[in-house]
Amino acid sequence: MNLSDHILTESELSVLSKGLNFIPCFNTKDYTSALTQDLKLFHRRLLLNKYFEDEGDGNRELFVYPNREWTPNHNILDSSINKGFKQCYEHLRHHQTFPCYHNITIEERQALKSLRSNRDIVINVADKGSNVVIQNTSDYKTEIYRQLHCSHHYLRITEPIYPTTAIKLTKILSRLKRSGFITPKQCTYLTPPPDPRPRRIYTLPKIHKPPNEWFFPSKIPPGRPIVSDIDSESYHIAEYINHFLQPLASRQASHIKDSFHFLTLLKDCHYVPSHTLLITLDVDSMYTNIDNTQGLRCLRRIFDTHPDPARPDDLLLDLISVSLSGNDFLFDGVYWLQNSGTAMGKIFAPAYANLFMTVIEQDFFLTRSFIPFFYKRYLDDIFMLWNHGLPCLEEFIAAFNGFCPSIKFKQLIDPVSVDFLDVTVFKHSPLAPQTLLCTKVHFKVTNTLQLLHRHSFHPKHTFAGIVRSQIYRYYRLSSNIEDFHSTTSILFKALRRQHYSARFLLLIKERFMRDIASGTLIGSRPKPHVTAQILPLVTTFHLGSNSVVSCFIRELRQLDSPDLAGTRIVTAYRRNTNIAELVVRNKLSFTSVLDCRDYLVLLCMHCIML
Repeated sequence: MNLSDHILTESELSVLSKGLNFIPCFNTKDYTSALTQDLKLFHRRLLLNKYFEDEGDGNRELFVYPNREWTPNHNILDSSINKGFKQCYEHLRHHQTFPCYHNITIEERQALKSLRSNRDIVINVADKGSNVVIQNTSDYKTEIYRQLHCSHHYLRITEPIYPTTAIKLTKILSRLKRSGFITPKQCTYLTPPPDPRPRRIYTLPKIHKPPNEWFFPSKIPPGRPIVSDIDSESYHIAEYINHFLQPLASRQASHIKDSFHFLTLLKDCHYVPSHTLLITLDVDSMYTNIDNTQGLRCLRRIFDTHPDPARPDDLLLDLISVSLSGNDFLFDGVYWLQNSGTAMGKIFAPAYANLFMTVIEQDFFLTRSFIPFFYKRYLDDIFMLWNHGLPCLEEFIAAFNGFCPSIKFKQLIDPVSVDFLDVTVFKHSPLAPQTLLCTKVHFKVTNTLQLLHRHSFHPKHTFAGIVRSQIYRYYRLSSNIEDFHSTTSILFKALRRQHYSARFLLLIKERFMRDIASGTLIGSRPKPHVTAQILPLVTTFHLGSNSVVSCFIRELRQLDSPDLAGTRIVTAYRRNTNIAELVVRNKLSFTSVLDCRDYLVLLCMHCIML
């Protein structure tokens, strides 16, 4: 979707239509240096596996830096294995350059360079679906400034506060170490780095919202704000916090893990009365609207309800409090502070928001005479079944909206069907006294079904695996075989536009249906107990290295060495650079010395007064 003033050339349009996950193959480069390094890392992995063979994974300490320098003596491995590695290294020294085919044209390569260097536009991925969205840089900034000028959530500051936040966090970590909750090695891992990276805010455009409801209709879509926390002063501490919060969030009664978990829970309500109402609720801007004080109070209640002597409740709450209050970030050369709620980008944010909503739900339900007989929630998306009539439901939702001042809901009520996550829940026979609840795949309006272009530089097995996994997902989400065939037809039409042949797609589906009929489908039978340890040889995919790696692994398997007994060596490919990494630039690194009125004249009261 091109929302910018830039007119795309035919080549630019062609290369972007391949999808942001498309991997171009430009070169005939020498692959041996990278493969040699990957083989050395795999050799070290075999040595470590042999050295620690008597120790289980359960004893591995969490939140410590791995020692990437020490390597056991090579003599502990069978000499035939070491000899095999030496022969492979020698073979790579006398290699011949392996030519790679080009999967994009010269014009498309030039188009990528042009798009990458164009600072007047921002290329982004849509918030939902796989759409490519192109905006004017000024429009992209306008939406972010629109959100930042909400004084309830954000405050402009003159200098960063993350150095002060790092000192506070370090003091709490010292208390954790003295109390015996973390080891010295863990304290070293969790301690803020001496030169942390400033957080940066970016947005994902919500083009699935009706264009007439955009703040600037049909021009600038609302954006989902995300504050990148990677390599910040609290990044590792956020991992530590999430280690305790996530298991608690998963134990709550209303928790939904994913669509398949939702279907499993829905089976408990197999038949419902015909007057049952189907409802979905959406929490409006849940992350940023959580009051920090109330959020911490909710966590305290959860901790008291689920006591754990290994969990440092008081110090953990101190870490969370400092992390929430010290969430400063950089945008367009200016520092801002989020003074309410948590930011998407914090590792613990989903679990924190889940637990907050759990307490709000529990408290609200205690005040009501009538509650839904089925209530489940996936983050900020809620599904309910209601048997007490529409007037009572409207009163329930109105009271729910007023229960917590910062939390508001958008509702959709229907007597027959509603869309929830990626499924449509509907009544099989709406007029019958008791009706069966069925499901089918729901395609959002912005879902282009752009999985992976057939000419992308991926291993061949990837394409068949992606198609089969989607067919399997559709099969599990569809109650009726007719709906399953209908949705796979929609998928195949989309894949045909991505250069998948009809024969290729039909063969995959035929094999899938045969597996269904014979009961051999993976996932439909109990998983066998696997004792073999999987050791992956991880390498970057290249047509030249593929044959070398396959031959090497085959020779290792034929050695029949006792050091490889009980292990299964497999190849795992590291992907190359895709189009998204080449052209997406939503965390703006360049700044402009401009007044905020250049972007937000209608919103900035200071500029209006000027």
